[in-house]
Amino acid sequence: MEADMQEEKKRPSNFRLYEGLVERIAQQVVRTLNTQGKIEIEPSNIQEAQVDLIAIMDDYLMRDRRLRDAVRERMSMLSLPFSERGSIRYQIAREWNHPLGRSVPNFLANQFIYAFFNSGHVEEVYADDYTLRRTIEEILDGFKVDEDQIREEAEKLIKNMDRSQLQYEIELRKKMNEVRRRKGLIFERGPRRPQGNV
Repeated sequence: MEADMQEEKKRPSNFRLYEGLVERIAQQVVRTLNTQGKIEIEPSNIQEAQVDLIAIMDDYLMRDRRLRDAVRERMSMLSLPFSERGSIRYQIAREWNHPLGRSVPNFLANQFIYAFFNSGHVEEVYADDYTLRRTIEEILDGFKVDEDQIREEAEKLIKNMDRSQLQYEIELRKKMNEVRRRKGLIFERGPRRPQGNV
């Protein structure tokens, strides 16, 4: 019991969707639900069913990028310090009704379920919404990224910089993105995912 609680503490609590994980998430959700008999998809439609889920996640990520731009614009317009970034992001996300953190798995699960019921690529949905949602959220839970670990790795790359300077935060963000790229979580500009089979 105590070991379970310690393991729970270690796991990252917030969920952030990364473009580098989108295809793997789509594959695992479709494969798991189909294998468990919660939905029925013909083998010839598996790839298209995955593409439906990829489109949902791509749409979320596009909106998330627009949110980042809006945060930058508002901070610039109001001449706010970098330390206000988190609260401004949360504020705009609420205005837009855009889920962040712990709300993301539930949002994506609901979108996936809606797609299953309305997709021509899914033959039948056998499980109820609650069961589907719980299974999808468990799958998404397995794709959580430990942001603290990414930050720690990035901090090691700039350990000689003065933490009190604004430049430190700017450089830290750059290094965190370098770490994310190295881990395949984000891509350079251009096609966000390698083209080819899903």
